[in-house]
Amino acid sequence: RYTLKAILGLSEQDDDTDGGAARDEWVQRAEETANEKDLNTLVREASAAFNKARDAKGLGTFMFAATKHREFLKEVAARESAT
Repeated sequence: RYTLKAILGLSEQDDDTDGGAARDEWVQRAEETANEKDLNTLVREASAAFNKARDAKGLGTFMFAATKHREFLKEVAARESAT
């Protein structure tokens, strides 16, 4: 039974612990940062957490979101300095 579920990637009700919820939380926290300094601090914290959990996929997902948010913060800063 368990071998078949492992092969198919299925899980019992609440035993799916692949880190998806943690990734989502870190991504949400990154998107809520208001400036690059706070984002950089969060990236250091998240990197340590993902490395400790040995979650390379989660780190990649987080870093993609953090990079996109950093670009957004730079655009906002550029618009504000232009006015």
